[in-house]
Amino acid sequence: MPQLKILMLLACCPGCSAQKIATKLKVKAANITFLLDQLEKKKLVKRNREAFDRRMITPVLTDRGTRLINSFFRSSQSYWEEKLDKLSDEDKEALYRGLKALVKELP
Repeated sequence: MPQLKILMLLACCPGCSAQKIATKLKVKAANITFLLDQLEKKKLVKRNREAFDRRMITPVLTDRGTRLINSFFRSSQSYWEEKLDKLSDEDKEALYRGLKALVKELP
């Protein structure tokens, strides 16, 4: 599951550093390094060196990683569409209002 979270984060936040990923996922940087190693072995992530500072390495999704995460998002979307289709219009409106209020409270 942590690997999936990293893939999702890289899909939503391209250019995220390993440190930023660690911070967002609330884990130690060493754990992120280990997880990135595993994802790299699976050819889902590669590490790019920054041109302005070759010491900085940015993890990015490979084509294979992008296809995998897109597939996951599509299957997730169809799952939720199926569930939402079962709601009445009134329930959908209530859900919409609740989510809208929640989004207003996000940083």
